[in-house]
Amino acid sequence: GLGGSTDVSLIKSDPVFSKFSGKDQAIVIIDDGIQASHPNFSGRVIFEYDFADNDRNALDKYGPHGTHVAGIAAGETTGIASEANIIMLKVFSDGISGASYDDIEDALQWVVDSGDSYNVASVNLSLGGGNYTSPQTSPVSDHFLALKNNGVFVVASSGNDFDVVGPGIGAPAVDPNVFSVGSTLTSDIGTWQEHTTTDTDHISSYSQWHESLLD
Repeated sequence: GLGGSTDVSLIKSDPVFSKFSGKDQAIVIIDDGIQASHPNFSGRVIFEYDFADNDRNALDKYGPHGTHVAGIAAGETTGIASEANIIMLKVFSDGISGASYDDIEDALQWVVDSGDSYNVASVNLSLGGGNYTSPQTSPVSDHFLALKNNGVFVVASSGNDFDVVGPGIGAPAVDPNVFSVGSTLTSDIGTWQEHTTTDTDHISSYSQWHESLLD
């Protein structure tokens, strides 16, 4: 489920990650679980918890999404920070496509309370919903503010419904203290699914974005 390697040249991360590998720091992935034994993680999954089912087993039993996201973030051969430790906080119950808002809040609270103990540098939430054209707060905004004040960089998916809903960004990516990340194409792949025009570094047609939220 890791897919191909990440194109660091397109996201212009080379100047940073040529000097930074994530060694001795941790990335928290809040998602649907992880295949911790995958060789690309090299024993670097240092903590996992399933908030949806309240146990210490965060295996992604019904899909590779969390494993794929962790691979982009910290896979040995596919990741940006290839030496970072990984913490998986599972918020999707087995066999259920949606995540409970309460479970997401509990996962964020865990990072606020325990992040320092694991030297957490960032939190990734490749989840969310809705479409907003201005910054929005929510009941978990205090968690995002607390993480920012603790020096933790929080990232969330912009959303995957641009071709349906038009300009805007989903929550929680639209929160003022969350960095929104979308999708771009790595090459000209021709007409594919909903794409009518494709080229290297074009925003994927499904990836949500809005001009007023680019800064």
